Amino acid sequence: MSWVQIEPRAPSIRSSSALLATIPVAVLFVVFQRYFVRDANDGADKG
Repeated sequence: MSWVQIEPRAPSIRSSSALLATIPVAVLFVVFQRYFVRDANDGADKG
């Protein structure tokens, strides 16, 4: 196998691994979103 045969598959592998790395972070954000917003509002000062 030469580089020319491997190269067309490389971008799809990078894209899929980036997606797989992003999914757990997105799930955690969705699950804990209400706590992020509540704590951000608790720390806000009015005045």
